[in-house]
Amino acid sequence: MQAPLLLTPGPLTTTARTKNAMQYDWGSWDGDFNALTARIGSRLVGIIDGGDDYVCVPLQGSGTFAVEAAIGTLVPRDGKLLVLANGAYGKRMAQLAAVMGRRVEVEDFGETSAVDPAVVRARLAADPHITHVGVIHCETSTGILNPLPAIAAEVGAAGRALVIDAMSAFGALPLSCRELAFDAVIGSSNKCLEGVPGMGFVLVRRAALEQAEGRAHSLSLDLHDQWRYMHRTGQWRYTPPTHVVAAFDCALDQYEEQGGQPARLARYSANCKALVEGLAAIGLRSFLPAEVQAPIIVTVYAPDHPNWNFGEFYRRVKEHGVILYPGKLTAVETFRVGCIGAIEPADIERAVAAVATVLGEMGISRPRRAAPCEGGVQAVVFDWAGTMVDFGSFAPTQVLIDAFEGFGVRISLAEARVPMGLAKWDHIQALGRQEGVAQRWQQRFGAPMTDSDVDTLYSAFLPLQVERVGQYSAPIAGAVDVLAALRAQGVKIGSCTGYPRVVVDRLLPRAAADGLVVDHVVATDDLPAGGRPGPWMALDNVVALGVTDVRACVKVDDTVPGIAEGLAAGMWTVGVALSGNEVGLAEQELAALPQDERERRFDAAAATLRAAGAHYVIGTIADLPEAIARIDARLARGERP
Repeated sequence: MQAPLLLTPGPLTTTARTKNAMQYDWGSWDGDFNALTARIGSRLVGIIDGGDDYVCVPLQGSGTFAVEAAIGTLVPRDGKLLVLANGAYGKRMAQLAAVMGRRVEVEDFGETSAVDPAVVRARLAADPHITHVGVIHCETSTGILNPLPAIAAEVGAAGRALVIDAMSAFGALPLSCRELAFDAVIGSSNKCLEGVPGMGFVLVRRAALEQAEGRAHSLSLDLHDQWRYMHRTGQWRYTPPTHVVAAFDCALDQYEEQGGQPARLARYSANCKALVEGLAAIGLRSFLPAEVQAPIIVTVYAPDHPNWNFGEFYRRVKEHGVILYPGKLTAVETFRVGCIGAIEPADIERAVAAVATVLGEMGISRPRRAAPCEGGVQAVVFDWAGTMVDFGSFAPTQVLIDAFEGFGVRISLAEARVPMGLAKWDHIQALGRQEGVAQRWQQRFGAPMTDSDVDTLYSAFLPLQVERVGQYSAPIAGAVDVLAALRAQGVKIGSCTGYPRVVVDRLLPRAAADGLVVDHVVATDDLPAGGRPGPWMALDNVVALGVTDVRACVKVDDTVPGIAEGLAAGMWTVGVALSGNEVGLAEQELAALPQDERERRFDAAAATLRAAGAHYVIGTIADLPEAIARIDARLARGERP
């Protein structure tokens, strides 16, 4: 009987050579087995360029055992863990910390967004009691890749310790202690290193582990004791999974022979590309945009068809020799297909063929492709601050800081930026609900912020915003030329903003004096339905501009709510990273940064905007023409946003 093709995130398909390595029996205290264990540890530390600064502590059991051991050993009993969650595995880390009695808080980014480094910065600034931050490198619930370098930079800048669950990414995605700071990274034998299940490991900074004696809540999950015992004797404290360890050593031989991390990533990327393109060809859509899809596991929307039943679908696909994975989202029905293991694109093609056959057997027809959209893009709807004017988006944030200061409550620039893009009343309300701001408001007034308080703050904010908006009305470099080029192509120029009408009326003539003129503008209080993240302001532009096909519209914005607005309206979306709220620097400040730091900040901002659903991310409005050209080409092929 032929073994099935395991397209799961682990256990996964292994080579015959790895399986054969388990045919030999080892003595658990024998010198040869001890040498095998030491060799594996040295190789794993080498993958992160750990040198003498990091040690490998192997552990019996699944990856979750290793996560629990790392948290229980490294986080002091009087410490506090902040878990950055956007799926089931982040929530699991928080759950195990709570069960062992550690103080823990969760910053939940939802099932569709990557971790936002700006939010991390604000949380750490607001809570000095947080000692450790936990994050999932690749959240296996969806396959989303979190912006690890930017997260590590924020955690390091705040003087806290970072613990990385890299279970589904280790060995395939780059991770080096030379590039980012962390106390520990956690992996297992049965993921991207292509061993078999039964062994986890923690690569931990030696200095951090030396300080962890006596912290563990568990005898068997005490990393410090496991490390000390191994260091002294070369042996595992308790019976090791000898055959699993031998298979893992063999899998590492093959990993190195094949070219290590770069080669593993290249193969998995080819698998992922074949999978996404193959599924699209039979009418199935992947859940994540390509820009944030890690080449580990792909979450796929279930067909919207009355005949769909995952249990039946799974059974039939298994009969074709392919094992898939159920979805793990709560909001929409999905299933998951892994790209990792000892598989090649040809195996993926075989799996896609099986899926197509089964869907046909179940009477689920392929949806028809939309007709090409003739003429390309008809309209572009722009945001204002951070997108067309006000490089760094300072007008709203600084005024909000001053408005709160007038009530004796200090908020940071990072905190003020978190809800950016919302209507300003909603923005103030969201600020009042942020943990740090809420605590300071409570301390100042003895009660939580109420809607009446928001009204009072808004009344103080609005005159300040009207007074100062003209100071921030200068067009961003390239804005005037880009609008002129779009008009020359017959593209209409719309706009909308989180500013109320009274502020917009002050802004428009100043922008026009600098050559920045739009065909239509919607303020956040113009429509009874409200503003972002709803679609109404964007759709009002469609009506006012006489656009005949909303899929021929593009929304350009520097904020997450603005991207959500465009998606909700059915438009293409382009995120603006460098000039907008996510980077939040004046043009001169950005230009003064070293090139690698500018690139790091762009990558972090781009990851946030892509996770929000942006189809494309650009640096500034000057880069928009290339994105418009790509959208034109996709419209000509009949693609939809």
